[in-house]
Amino acid sequence: MRIYHYTNIETLALILKNKTIRFNRLDQVDDLEEGQTECSGIKVGQYLFVSCWTEDPEESIPLWRMYTDKGVGVRIGLEKEMFKTYTYNDGDVINGVTMEGKVKTLLSPDMLAMSNLFITPCFNDGVFYRSVRYVPNVAEAMKNAITRNSNGSFNFELSKFGAFKNLRWSFQNESRFVLNIYPKPSNISVGDEIFATWLCSAFNQGIPNTIRYYDLDLDIAALNSIDITLCPNMSEGNKVLVESLCKTYLYNVAPKESALTNVVNLK
Repeated sequence: MRIYHYTNIETLALILKNKTIRFNRLDQVDDLEEGQTECSGIKVGQYLFVSCWTEDPEESIPLWRMYTDKGVGVRIGLEKEMFKTYTYNDGDVINGVTMEGKVKTLLSPDMLAMSNLFITPCFNDGVFYRSVRYVPNVAEAMKNAITRNSNGSFNFELSKFGAFKNLRWSFQNESRFVLNIYPKPSNISVGDEIFATWLCSAFNQGIPNTIRYYDLDLDIAALNSIDITLCPNMSEGNKVLVESLCKTYLYNVAPKESALTNVVNLK
């Protein structure tokens, strides 16, 4: 399935050059209500990183206006399975964790070896990728996403994390990828029993994440199947910039005109 993302030319250049997609921290995005929602006293947004898309193949005038600098941008289309997969063998030890059996994951060796962050390795639909549900009250929809146990530990319903937005945003028709990233002391391995205890304490104390975004590697074949739609009525100079990016970083990909050219004027 192909999904779509509206963005500016600068971000397009970084996607093509670095071969990555950026995930922004949820409490830093434009929906302030969603980013500040608390569950069991925990501000969840600081631990969630999202990349926002839509499954709607029809061009959206509101999304063109909101995310492409009013006429200086593009819409990219990529297959949903766009990210690079890494394979680890039985017995491989990464950051103190021993692999059991052959493991395929989106986590690169560099990601697994990070000493101060822990990324939850859940990449199935419903946890990593989901359609946003639009509700009258985000806090109410999220209230049982985290529950506290009598021993001080927590239960997380990950499918609810980053899954809800207020009805006022329903025009976005959004789907998204979600990474759960948590702080971690550099002297504690994820495989140590004490890590879970430390993480519960971090939640109780509101220890924040130290990063504002994370970049996930793209699969090269998926990247070379990208389609790029120019913003309606884009200037000739900006078209040249996008065409140059395609020639520099892609194989046999050319941008295409918007179906809304000469239909709408994005001022």
